[in-house]
Order: sequence, then C-alpha cells, then structure tokens
Amino acid sequence: MMRESGAGSELLRAWRPVFILAAAVLLIGVGWSAKALIDLLDTMRATEVADVGWNASQLEVQLVKVQHLLAEAKAGNPQRLLLQRRWDNLLSWIGPMEASVTEDLRRAQPDFAPTLSEVESGLAEMQAYVNVRHGDLVQSVDLLEGPAAELAVPIRRLAVMGDQYWNILIERRRAILVDRIEALALFSAGLLLLLAANQAVLVQQQRALKQMATRLRGALSDAEAAGSAKTSFLARMSHELRTPLNAIIGFAEIMELEMFGPIANVQYREYTAGMLRSGRGLLGLVDSVLDIARIDAGTVPITPELVALDEIARRCIDTMRAPAEKGAVEIANAVPEGLPRLRVDPAHLCKILLQLLDNAVKFAPGCRVELGARRCDDAGLEIWVRDSGAGIAAQDLKAILKPFNQVGNHLVYHGEGLGLGLPIAKSLTELNGGRFEILSAPGRGTEARMRFGDS
Repeated sequence: MMRESGAGSELLRAWRPVFILAAAVLLIGVGWSAKALIDLLDTMRATEVADVGWNASQLEVQLVKVQHLLAEAKAGNPQRLLLQRRWDNLLSWIGPMEASVTEDLRRAQPDFAPTLSEVESGLAEMQAYVNVRHGDLVQSVDLLEGPAAELAVPIRRLAVMGDQYWNILIERRRAILVDRIEALALFSAGLLLLLAANQAVLVQQQRALKQMATRLRGALSDAEAAGSAKTSFLARMSHELRTPLNAIIGFAEIMELEMFGPIANVQYREYTAGMLRSGRGLLGLVDSVLDIARIDAGTVPITPELVALDEIARRCIDTMRAPAEKGAVEIANAVPEGLPRLRVDPAHLCKILLQLLDNAVKFAPGCRVELGARRCDDAGLEIWVRDSGAGIAAQDLKAILKPFNQVGNHLVYHGEGLGLGLPIAKSLTELNGGRFEILSAPGRGTEARMRFGDS
C-alpha cells in the first residue's frame, strides 16, 4: 500500500510541473494565434476600405460621367454646375488612390505609380478649363473632350492593375489567414489534449486515493481492534494480578503485626517489611495500569459531588508524608480553607492529587513540594502541585503526558514507576471537566496545574 501510494504521489509530483509548463506554453500559443488572427482580420478590413481596384474603377466611372456631360454640352445642352460637381467627385478619388500606393503595391505593380502620376498631370491640365465660369462653353468643351478621352486609357490601366494587385493581395491574405487558423486550432487542440491528460491523471490519482483510503480504513479498524484487545488484556491481567498481590500483602501485614506470635529473628521482620513495601508498590503499579486501560476503553465511572478541596488536600498530604520524609522532601499545604466547593468525583480528585504528589516526591528528592489552590476571577478554581526539583526540558513536556514515558535525568533518581502518573492525572482531570497543563524548565522545577470551571 505504501509503495502504491508513494508511486501515485511521485506521479502527481512529476506531472504537475509538466502540466503547468505545457499549459503555459499552449495558452501563450492560443493567445498569440488569436491576436495574430484578429490583427489579420483588422488589416483585411482596412485593406478592403482602401481597395486599389475599386478606387481605380470608381475613378474610371466618374471620368465616363464627365465625358457624358461634355458630350451633352457639345450637343447644345450645357450643364456647367452638374459638370463642376462631377468633376469634383472625379478628383475626390485621387486621394484614396495616392494613399493606396504602398511599397508592396510598387513591388507588385511597378507601373501603377507612374500611371497614377500621368493621370494626375492630365487632370491638373484640365482643371483650368473646368473652373472657367465665363466664356464659350462649347469652346471649353472642345478643350476638355480631347484630354478626357486621352485620360481614359491610363485610368483603365490603373483599374486593371488595381484589380490584379487586389487579387494577389487577397490570395496572400487568405493563405496567411489559413495559417493563423491552423495555428489557433493546433494550439487549442493541444490545450484540450493536455486538459484531457490532466483529467486522466486526476482520475487515476483519485482512484489511488480511494484505494488507499479503503486500506487505511481497514488498517484503522485493525488498529482499533488491536487497541481494544490490548486494553482488554491489560484489564484482565490487572485483575488477575490484584488477587495474588492482595493475598501477599495481607499475609505480609499479618506477619508484620505478628498476629500469630512474635517473629524471633530480626532479619525475618526486615524481610517482611520489604515484602510488604514491594507488594504495595506493585499493587500501585497494577492499579495504574488498570486505570489507563479503563481510560482507554472509556469505562471510567464518574460520580460528581460537591467536595471541600481543603479536606481532600489534607488527607492526600498526610498519605504522602512518609514517602516525603524518606526522600528528605519538604511537603507543604498551601490550600486555604473556605474555598468554594468543587463539583468533581472525589475519588478521582484524590487519585489526581496523590499521583501528582507521588510524582513530585519521587522525582524531586531533597527539594520542596507544594500543593496549593486559589479562586480565579471567573469563580473557577486553580489547583497546582509544584516542586523545586531539576525541572524538565520544553521538548520533553509532551512526551511525559503519554503513558509509559519517562524523561531521563541523571540528577534525580527515578528507577520506579511506569510513567503513568501524569497521564492518569491529566485524563481524570479532563474527564471531570478540567484543564491540565505542565509548566517546567531545567533548574526551575516543575508545576502541574489544573483549572476547573465555575463550582
């Protein structure tokens, strides 16, 4: 499963930069092709407005109209004003013709520009006669009729050359247009194929993720089953161990009290005390393992009551005085009387305080341990157990809150215990609606702090 998920992740990691790069290239290509196509269409529209062949043919049409008016004037029907308008209209096509003479046109039709100059010269010579407003119109007609007939030839050549050039230009534009459309289609098809490939990769990745999720659910189910089996095993073993331990401790107490007669040998009495001490210690470890098993299984019973914190604090400190004296630890009670009653399970609170006090006494030999409490501003209660021992490094604080973890420190003795005291205290605090935290630093001691809500 790990190899398959790793292969899927490697495929996705390798595909992403390829997809991004290819998509960027194709998008640039599509944008460039689209812009080139739009520019070409704009150029073709502009070229259509400046159609050389069209302009030349219009120039020829206007010349024919002028010739027609000249013929009517010669026949005795002079129309000077209309002739003037026709003439002005004829001249208006010279400007577009001049504007259409580009370098490309000069290369394609070398005779176009000279022919246009010839037409312009002829029109300039005729202009003086057209503008005559007085005099013999017939005489003016005679003077205009000949040059107009002569201009018809070069104007016809302009129209022919313009049509030829326009056909060449349109064919060239058509080829370029086809190239641009093909480029746009190619880049668009490439982009679509890339998106399809990306979709295929995503589908494959999704399929792999679904398979991995199915395997993970199976592994989680197996892990939960194993955890349940472990918890059940610990609970059964703890119960099985308690029975012989209780018998051992009971017989050791009978022997220590010499209930059936004195023990003559002093060394036997010492062995009995050691056996009783070891049995009680082992029973405490079994009880801690059983507590952890119950906490993991979620079967810890909770019976909340209103309890007086100062009374429970005195009982817990009295219980810990003997171990404290043995370790040369000064244990102090800083829990004031008159605090608001706390709604918790009293058995849980006792166990929490005893675990914390035992942990502090065990790991802070020759130091001072204090159990204290105060009322918070929000009517809650804060309880602490602090010592002046060696302290714990910041990176180890999370580890000590996990079962069966202890932090090694060569400055203190901690050969006993399984590392369950703090995890049990934390879990029971949270089960009773409180918050638990550890504050410590090397050389500054350790403080376990609990915060319970409004009582």
